[in-house]
Amino acid sequence: MLSMKMKVILLSDVVKVGKKLDIKEVAAGFARNFLFPKRLAELATKGAVETIENRRAKMEAVMKKKIEDLGTLFEGLEGKKISIVAKANEEGHLFAGIHKEDVKELLMKELAVDAPVGAINMERSIKELGEHEIILHSGDKKATLLLNIEREAEA
Repeated sequence: MLSMKMKVILLSDVVKVGKKLDIKEVAAGFARNFLFPKRLAELATKGAVETIENRRAKMEAVMKKKIEDLGTLFEGLEGKKISIVAKANEEGHLFAGIHKEDVKELLMKELAVDAPVGAINMERSIKELGEHEIILHSGDKKATLLLNIEREAEA
């Protein structure tokens, strides 16, 4: 039995096939009966491949610019101190840990910086009162902030 293959450009992520804008070789029947009707892929013609390569180059340039801008912003944050109040027991253990998402919200609230969660480097959630180092990184640039966690006053 002869299996026919064709090259397609994926228009969105397809599980077990590839990611958006990948050029993949798939079975012709799979392409005709599944990918094309659901608009998950298009035939990889010479013109379409050139268009995709141009689009991919533009996307990479935009991402590179965003990473550079974020890195420059992070350099200006070096050594800054942010604070949060949290509930803790007598030994200084927090009832709820401080996670990357909490740090992201705190950066937005206190420093007006919209840092992506992926740029916040924490090995694990923080579960103790006191000062903790938070590292922000973007590309090859990074900044270290101090996060001060204070006990919430009991009512």
